[in-house]
Amino acid sequence: MTICLRCAYFTSLLTKKYIKIRVRPVVVAERGPTGTAKRPRDRKAQIADAAGGMFRELGYHRVGIEDIAGAVGITGRAIYRHFANKQDLLAHVVSDGLARLEHTADEQPEGDLDALVTGLAAVMLESRNLGVLVQREARHLPDADQAQISRRTETVVATIASALRTNRPDLTADDADVLARGAFAVLASPSYHAVVLPRPAGEDLLTRMAGAALASPALPRPAGTAPAVEFDDSAPAERASRREAVLAAAIELFGRQGYADVRMEDVGAASGITGPSVYQHFAGKADLLMAILNRGAEWLQLGVSQAFAAGGDAATTLRLVVRSYVDHLRQHDDLMRVFLSETIYLPDDERHAIRRVQHEYLAEWVRLLEAARGDLTPAEARFVVQGAVALLNDHVHDDGRARAGTDDVLVQLSLEVLGL
Repeated sequence: MTICLRCAYFTSLLTKKYIKIRVRPVVVAERGPTGTAKRPRDRKAQIADAAGGMFRELGYHRVGIEDIAGAVGITGRAIYRHFANKQDLLAHVVSDGLARLEHTADEQPEGDLDALVTGLAAVMLESRNLGVLVQREARHLPDADQAQISRRTETVVATIASALRTNRPDLTADDADVLARGAFAVLASPSYHAVVLPRPAGEDLLTRMAGAALASPALPRPAGTAPAVEFDDSAPAERASRREAVLAAAIELFGRQGYADVRMEDVGAASGITGPSVYQHFAGKADLLMAILNRGAEWLQLGVSQAFAAGGDAATTLRLVVRSYVDHLRQHDDLMRVFLSETIYLPDDERHAIRRVQHEYLAEWVRLLEAARGDLTPAEARFVVQGAVALLNDHVHDDGRARAGTDDVLVQLSLEVLGL
């Protein structure tokens, strides 16, 4: 998939320890004339709502039909009256959310960018599971379903880009696409965090954040702008440490194939270690994943420390933090894919420990933004930071380097979402 909704599962991990799964209240079954229980008319919607929240919080592989049934207050057997299997249920939840986006995009006057962004912001706040499900969980669907999801999301992005070019005819199609994807990532950002604002205020703030990305003067690019730096990893140097070789192989495999689909034997083979010897370096796959996530957290924290060491004011320091984050995204894309999508597979204690570390990292962004702007409540500052990080995280996936053109464009877009 190539859609910007792939942005940072990372962001959902950084602002909370837990996500409260919002399940619609269970309706007590009414009794018919014969005294038999009648199923409520919205039972299918209840099941989909519960499943979407659980898939978002726990991941597709860690949620069973009986878990979903228990959340709704029914038996697992009752779910099969509505859905063929768990995969069918996930496909329904994603398709239903995309249908809301498509309907909103279609009903706006052609070229009316403000109305389009406002409408999409309302849908994204209403469907807060959608972004994570498309970015992270749709990969568990059949290839045909994944292709259809990609086409549908691409169509919505293309609608934004088309309306943008109506308003900004100076943009090329490629530049409009970059800005449209950035705005769409911002609009989808509520899926990755649990910050709740009063509905009118939340819609207005999300609309303004996406609008700032679309209005960015970072594009069109000035003549002679240097292309993005490409990293040649076709012939990496051999590592002296076998442990580091295992870690590097795991980062690449987990980042590109997903943690659930990689075996320790695969990691060993990729690092040139055969048989059980790989377990001399890591006790198991979860231990290996924890080491990767700790490595990523350490590097990100180093960027924050260096930014503070420069001794500037809050706005200047935050700009340096954003730059360090972009540099890390660019240079360690496989690691960041793992950081954004695979933390859910850790055992509970380790997962909560990583989430605390990640929360502390993003809290630095929030504190700096509050000090730099002064016009945001703490909740609004967290909301805005999540949007800026979501825009950046989008470019970890699917050759984001080529899309964005230069690191400076990414930094500027993020700063404009932050209001700096």
